[in-house]
Amino acid sequence: MENKKKISPAVRILLLLLVLIVLIGAYAGVKHYSSTHDDDGSADEKTTEIYKVDADKITQMSYTLDGVTYTFGRENNKSDWKYSEDPSLALDQDSIDNMASTAASVSTSQVVSEDLDSSADYGLDSPSFTLTITLKDGTVKTVKVGQLNSVTSKYYACVEGDSRIFTLESDFVSSFASIDSLSSNFVSQMLDSSADEEEPSA
Repeated sequence: MENKKKISPAVRILLLLLVLIVLIGAYAGVKHYSSTHDDDGSADEKTTEIYKVDADKITQMSYTLDGVTYTFGRENNKSDWKYSEDPSLALDQDSIDNMASTAASVSTSQVVSEDLDSSADYGLDSPSFTLTITLKDGTVKTVKVGQLNSVTSKYYACVEGDSRIFTLESDFVSSFASIDSLSSNFVSQMLDSSADEEEPSA
């Protein structure tokens, strides 16, 4: 019979150490993956704050949508928003408050450039959407939105006074509506219409 070679204690310890190192590496890899991915396996997007203000301190909000500029103002967060073109127009205050909340905070998952030299490449020399908010203390923030990236479904944008060009979620732009959909009468008509459609026919 052949004599089986015995593994020396030193070699055995070395092998155990190698196994331990592999296990530690695997654990670290799993932990890192878990920390950077959601439960469904998708990677978390790290966000960078561009600006953030108190929505209650916004006294004026103006944006250009489809070539039309809409401007709304109020004295303070306790008073109603008024449409500058027709202050007597009844508005859906909740909808405008929601727009103000959106306008109060801009963040991004990607800064594509640290300077504006290439702004024309992203459509920012001729913005498709522009938003300006004014705070009670006179602070003004203007967001310019350029081209839509058809692959990521995100817009390219910049803020006046900030040299960065960044990506912006399409939901940000779609949060701002035309005056027709902000009129209380329009909203009431839409609700009434929906109610009529839900009523069963006799």
